[in-house]
Amino acid sequence: MLELNQEVNQFQLEGFFRAEKGDNLISKMQVEIVLRDGVIEEIRGDI
Repeated sequence: MLELNQEVNQFQLEGFFRAEKGDNLISKMQVEIVLRDGVIEEIRGDI
């Protein structure tokens, strides 16, 4: 049973992102995207 507005980690996704000289690669790879009914609601972290 899930509570209303509870966050659930469903999967990890591999993809592309822009990286430039001087960027912190570790922080770029730790981004979370929060979806609600398939729509992006929030992006957490550096993109």
